[in-house]
Amino acid sequence: MAAHPFMRCGLPKPRRSKAPRIAGLFLLLSAAAALLYVLSPVFSGMSGLFDQSEQRAQIEALLAPAVMVDPAPFSDLSQADPVQLTEIALRAALLSSYESVSSPLTDDSGRIIVSFELVRQKGAALFGDSVTLTPATIQSGSTTFEYVETENCYHVPHVAQTGYFIPKVTRITSKNGVMTAQVACISTAAGGYQRDSEGNTIPPSPQKTVSYTLAAQGGSYRITGLAAA
Repeated sequence: MAAHPFMRCGLPKPRRSKAPRIAGLFLLLSAAAALLYVLSPVFSGMSGLFDQSEQRAQIEALLAPAVMVDPAPFSDLSQADPVQLTEIALRAALLSSYESVSSPLTDDSGRIIVSFELVRQKGAALFGDSVTLTPATIQSGSTTFEYVETENCYHVPHVAQTGYFIPKVTRITSKNGVMTAQVACISTAAGGYQRDSEGNTIPPSPQKTVSYTLAAQGGSYRITGLAAA
């Protein structure tokens, strides 16, 4: 290994000052801090975007059975049609049945069997404990949801239903502790979705827009009102 030139001259090896290193490190840290300060609003905005996206997905899942029923508007739950509230809870129970098992329990006619206890639980999750659902046979259009009292269960025809709505939350506002979700009702009727010349899916225009009022309930929400937007 070659000797340091100062050692060959009989001079002691110079000691490098740490000041430039400290100054350089200080400048680097300062630049990093400045960059974080400038980008913090961006990160905050991105976080808010993700938070609202999750919130919208949560509200859409909550409102899915309600939008399927397309109930009449009500300023509060005491003004809502009790039969429609029961049907909303029943459809929520049906959705959960399909999510939890691949083959729901059926009767000899192939109708899906849903216990009223599950319907009651879904009603409490949707509307809170203040709403009492009364079991009874429900006629919804051409579909009959038969309630069998001896079993305390609903028997629902296993038919492919078309023409109902799915929710798309377009705006969420909150004022005086009341949250309002503006919802576009998208029809699932056959032919609703189309494709452009490049094969990209073009979602259909909403058939109607409604506003649901919601109240916080644990880590989720409950429905308190419905109005035309």
